[in-house]
Amino acid sequence: MKKILLFNIPIVVLAFLAGMLFKGSSKQIRMDGLTEHADDSNVAFYTCSMHPSVKLQDPNAKCPICAMDLIPVTSGTDDLAGFPSLSLSPRAMKLAEIETTAVERKFVETEIRMVGKVEYDETRLSYITAWVPGRLDRLYVDYTGVAVNRGDHLVDLYSPDLLSAQEELLQAIQTSESLKTSESNFLKSKSLANIE
Repeated sequence: MKKILLFNIPIVVLAFLAGMLFKGSSKQIRMDGLTEHADDSNVAFYTCSMHPSVKLQDPNAKCPICAMDLIPVTSGTDDLAGFPSLSLSPRAMKLAEIETTAVERKFVETEIRMVGKVEYDETRLSYITAWVPGRLDRLYVDYTGVAVNRGDHLVDLYSPDLLSAQEELLQAIQTSESLKTSESNFLKSKSLANIE
C-alpha cells in the first residue's frame, strides 16, 4: 500500500505542474488571436457581444453593463444601419455551418400522426323525437355545420297515421264551414268538437 502511495504522489504533482504550465500558454494564445483582429485600421468602434447598444472608441474598455471585453466592429459592417444584420468571415461561416437560401413564400403544412378517440360534443348534440310512427323521406340538414333557425324544415316525414289524422281534420273543417248556415245547434257543436 505504501509503495502504491509513494508512486502515485509524484505523478499527481507532475500532472498538476504540467496543467499550470499549459494553462498559462493557452491563455496567451487566445489573447494573441483577439489582438490580431483588434489591430485592424478600419475599426469603427468597439462593442459588447452581449449588449450591442454599447459603442465605445477605447479598445481596452470594458462593457459598462456586464464588464466583458469589447470586440471590434469594422466600418464595412455598418452599411445597413438600423437593420438587424449579421456578418461573419468566411472562416467563421464554415465553422458555424451557415447555409443560406432565397426568400420565398410557401404554405406551411405538416402531417401529424396521433392516436385518439373522436366523440360528439355532448353540449351541441340534440335529439328530435317523432311523436308518430313513420319514415324520413328527405333530410334537409345533411351535414355538420348547417345553420338552422327556428321554423326551418329539418326533414320530410311520411306517416300513414299522421296523414289520416290530417285528412280527418280537413274534412272536419270543411263540415264545420258547411254547417255554419245550418240551424241545428247540435250539429254545430258536434263539428266544432271534431275540430278540437
